[in-house]
Amino acid sequence: MGLFDWLFRKPTAPASGQKRYDYPTGNVELAMRVERGEHLMAVLADIKPRWTPGNEHLWDEYDPESLLDTPEKQQHLVNALLFGRLMVYRALRAAGRDVRGRDPFQVQDEVPEVMARLRERFPGVFGDGRRRAVRLEARPLKLSPGDPGLGPPDVPG
Repeated sequence: MGLFDWLFRKPTAPASGQKRYDYPTGNVELAMRVERGEHLMAVLADIKPRWTPGNEHLWDEYDPESLLDTPEKQQHLVNALLFGRLMVYRALRAAGRDVRGRDPFQVQDEVPEVMARLRERFPGVFGDGRRRAVRLEARPLKLSPGDPGLGPPDVPG
């Protein structure tokens, strides 16, 4: 088994009959497909819309769990966020609400049970109301004329 085969190994197929998403992230998919010889702009045109909020319907044929089914995929926050958007989108669609073209998180209040499950599964990711304290500290910089970022030193004329 080669390194890439080990890194990107495929777990068992989803039972739901949906397609699996086989790459750790969209960026890795882009890199691997371009490396295989596909044209960069064509791959970008294919991948970018799928990862853009409001285009969750493009994932209808995919199993959302396949975004998180390996340790490599689980380490990427973007996969958890996309998984959450897909779960909210599908719950809204099941309730008869069409949110195509809008980020499902804009109407997440309509499916509180889905948001509760996401908060439980991904603590701290889906805004459970608790925020980490942010501490800002301003420190003066000791810069002298000629330091990078200050521009050229003033030259007396």
